[in-house]
Amino acid sequence: MRRVLRAACWVLRGSLVMTVIGSGGCKSQDDAPTPWEIVRGTATLAASKALDPTTGGVLGDFPTRTGSLTVADDSTATGWIRLAAGDTAFFTGNVMNDGGLVMTLTGLTPVEYAIITDGGFPNTYALLSTATVSGGDVVGAHKVYWEFHR
Repeated sequence: MRRVLRAACWVLRGSLVMTVIGSGGCKSQDDAPTPWEIVRGTATLAASKALDPTTGGVLGDFPTRTGSLTVADDSTATGWIRLAAGDTAFFTGNVMNDGGLVMTLTGLTPVEYAIITDGGFPNTYALLSTATVSGGDVVGAHKVYWEFHR
């Protein structure tokens, strides 16, 4: 079946008009998923860490935190993260592609996170705060890192 699809793409690319039509419709099954395909859907918090803003080294690891994040087809996000017993943050947000995927989450501090994805791990992605924060469970300045698995 794959050979038939590749042959059809090759034939369609024979003329300029068919190239435009055929190149979008003949995606190989071997193509890696795009970041948007990785992020969309519901995922569960698998790791929560505080990272050094300069070196990226782990300043604090919070394995007992739990949470869930859903990114809808229209790029809206909803979810919750239990930071400690009796302290659950509920949030909403949006995903934007401005030269890189960024998620803004109202209800959390900081509010803006870079989305880290890897086509080799289509069920895993992470949020890394674009701003450095102080306080909370870590004494010094740090960036917030959350890893999610679908």
